Amino acid sequence: MSITEKLYSIFGVIFGIGLVLLIYLVPATRELAVLLPLSFIGLLVNIGLIFVVLKDLFTREGVDKNRKIIWTMAMLICWPTIVVYLFAHGFEAHPQNPK
Repeated sequence: MSITEKLYSIFGVIFGIGLVLLIYLVPATRELAVLLPLSFIGLLVNIGLIFVVLKDLFTREGVDKNRKIIWTMAMLICWPTIVVYLFAHGFEAHPQNPK
C-alpha cells in the first residue's frame, strides 16, 4: 500500500467507527433527514475503503488464490475483517521478488 492508501484506510476505519458512535450517542442523528446523508457519505467512504483493501490483497504476490478468496469473502461479509487484514497484512510492504 502506498502512503495515500494507508491514510485513506485509516480514515475509512475511523470514519466508520465514528459514524456508528455518533448515531449511537446522539439521538438527533437518528432522524431520517440527518441519517440518510450521513449514511450515504459512509457508503461512499466504505466503497473506497473496500476498493483500496481489495486492490492491495489482489496485487500482493506470494499469497495463494484460495487465501485471497477467503479474505475477500470475509471482508465483504463482516466489516471488522478489514481492520484485521490491515493490521495483519495491509500495512506491511509487499515482498519483492528477486529476479
